[in-house]
Amino acid sequence: MSNTVALSQSDYKELVTRLSRLEKTVSTLADRFEKEPPEGSDAWWDWSDKKALDEMKKGQYVEFNSAKDMVNFLNKQ
Repeated sequence: MSNTVALSQSDYKELVTRLSRLEKTVSTLADRFEKEPPEGSDAWWDWSDKKALDEMKKGQYVEFNSAKDMVNFLNKQ
């Protein structure tokens, strides 16, 4: 079976770009699931708390002063 498809240079670049993004996404997900304990277990809760505290120390959070601020933030996402 010899099926070939002709691609333009731009289509080829787009295909390679998409494959690269897909590869990075799969790699990120694989890393996450290899490091993350089973969800809901005591180990997972400890891991989740530690991760949340680390994110807070890095300033990776959003603070709301009112429900209206939260709704505005979520509507912009």
